[in-house]
Amino acid sequence: DHNVAGKALGALLGAAGEAGGFEIESTKHIKPGSGVGSSAASASAAVVAGNELLGGRFSRSELLEFAMVGEQLASGSRHADNVA
Repeated sequence: DHNVAGKALGALLGAAGEAGGFEIESTKHIKPGSGVGSSAASASAAVVAGNELLGGRFSRSELLEFAMVGEQLASGSRHADNVA
């Protein structure tokens, strides 16, 4: 719940009705708050990968909504400027 990728995946799993989870590892060498979109990249990559592991049950529009949950954690508001 304290990482944009984890938060976005949590939204995806909740919508899928899945009780399990994913183990994720993220290595970035970008300073937080640098404005280069690393949080959006993490949230987007997480939901795309999670969707594939669940058999591709969600559309791109639905994945966008899940990624925006991650962006809300990073910036305080749901927006799609970088995740879209």
